[in-house]
Amino acid sequence: MHRGPITSVLSTQHDQIVYTGGYDRCIYQWNRATGEGTFIGSHEHIINSLSLSENGKYLASASSDYTIQLYDTGTNTRIRTLFGHADDVEAVAFAKQDTLLVSVSRDRRCLVWDIETGAILREFHGHSKDVLAVWIHGDKAYTTGDDGYVLVWLYETGEIVGEIGPFDYELDTISGSNQKEVFALGRDDGTVIIYDAATLQEKKIIKAHLQGVKRVNFSPSGNYLLTAGYDHLIKLWNYETGDLVDTLLPHKYQWERSLVWTEDEKSILGASFGKTYCEWSIEKGKVISDEIEMATPSINDIALTDAGDIITASDDGKFRKNGIEIAKSTGVLTNGVAVARDGSYYAWGDHASQVHIVHESLQQMVSFDLNTGPVNSVYFHEEDRQFYIGTYGGYVHVISTEHLKEIGRSKAHDCAVKALKVEGDLIITAAVEGTICLLDKKSLSLKAEYIGATELLNDVFIDSKRDRIAIVSRDKNVRLFDLHTGRILDQHNEHQYSIKSVTVTDSGYIVSGDYWGYIVVWNPELDVNTGPIRIAQNGISAIRQLGNDVYASSYDGGIYHVREDGTHTEVLRLFEQFPKEVISH
Repeated sequence: MHRGPITSVLSTQHDQIVYTGGYDRCIYQWNRATGEGTFIGSHEHIINSLSLSENGKYLASASSDYTIQLYDTGTNTRIRTLFGHADDVEAVAFAKQDTLLVSVSRDRRCLVWDIETGAILREFHGHSKDVLAVWIHGDKAYTTGDDGYVLVWLYETGEIVGEIGPFDYELDTISGSNQKEVFALGRDDGTVIIYDAATLQEKKIIKAHLQGVKRVNFSPSGNYLLTAGYDHLIKLWNYETGDLVDTLLPHKYQWERSLVWTEDEKSILGASFGKTYCEWSIEKGKVISDEIEMATPSINDIALTDAGDIITASDDGKFRKNGIEIAKSTGVLTNGVAVARDGSYYAWGDHASQVHIVHESLQQMVSFDLNTGPVNSVYFHEEDRQFYIGTYGGYVHVISTEHLKEIGRSKAHDCAVKALKVEGDLIITAAVEGTICLLDKKSLSLKAEYIGATELLNDVFIDSKRDRIAIVSRDKNVRLFDLHTGRILDQHNEHQYSIKSVTVTDSGYIVSGDYWGYIVVWNPELDVNTGPIRIAQNGISAIRQLGNDVYASSYDGGIYHVREDGTHTEVLRLFEQFPKEVISH
């Protein structure tokens, strides 16, 4: 079974076989009838998507290790590894009667590969930003990405024959129906637009979700459309009428990143936060065997008390202090956690847009439904004893511990709030599109906004002693800004991979961690860097400081103590993500 979130699910051979790939870098084949899983291969990093050839003979996997692997499904053996991209490969699709493969990547290129030889036949450079999704229809590739365009191009020549856009948001999902000759796009405002594949004319708009649409997928017949959003809902629509057919009952382990129909259109298979995939019966409208505990304790965030206690947020949604469960949870993935420095209050934010606050002395838990998308960041401000929460819907929420109720909310960004901190009278938020906002803490009104990075912004830390902000992003730079003017003060690009988290020690050292498990320790005053040093087998999910001590959590289930000289030790482990037999493979 998987030991990390599952990112991609495929069904084949008359729905008897299922393939999955995930954060644990592994590919599994499942017997759908028995539930037995067989390990068939692995990458060096996260698997982002899988694709099956039309004849079912080939399986292709796209990975953040910049490669594509091609497998023979008859023998479950790897045929070859395709090298050519310079960044994460996000998606792949077979074309021209399974003789070609089209891949899209965050290196902004689309490559066309010869299946027989593994040679690159064509490079497509039409997109100006990361390319995230692809659909093949006839002799055309339909690609979307961060530049807000749908580009239609001939995959044998590279000629652009149509475009839609630009939209004022990222386009990370596209799905089409060859039977109906249409395709659908999911939008950040919760709507789905369906287009004619030949003319690119808009056919209909469906107001599908309260927040952004994460996934769209046509059924094999084209009669139905599946949509999934940041509101944690999965809906089924009649394509011809645009009417809602059903809303599937949510499952605590569901991840809307990948959802597919079975060939008989009786079930939906979906990604999950670990171990095995989810399966919904369309007739029943709910998950089959939902009593199985599937998620692993892969760590997404940590918080620290002055006493040195470590509080974790994890894929299995359990509320832990120092590795021990301290309160009953719903089991839904928690992505953010915060704690009062004296340990009196804890708060976890989950994938279903809920925040759970535990009072230490009373052993009391209060939950809040925010309804603005999955919670991404939670911060406790010592001065006013309030929790500040950032969500995928772009909102900032404020919850008072004195009254144990929500006392304010504000739409800070048009897209997801990735991180937030509070300093004095300011709330500082970092968003997906690379902007930093400064909000007035009392009124929650916007005071200032500036561009922090050229790509997705992942984390922000306020160095109050020196009136500066440290930010990290997908563009692999660590930047320092003046807190009040937004002027950039300094930066470095020692990381080779996308950076996930950052903190600043009391003495001014800046420690950052990336998605490959590396850290860099930077002293900007002395202009000295230590690293990159690999401390974990998977990405660094969070970095937090306690004085001059730094603690880094990893998706591999471990927490590491990092010193200012770059030395490090493991201090806590929730599980072993990579067994020796998988690593040696």
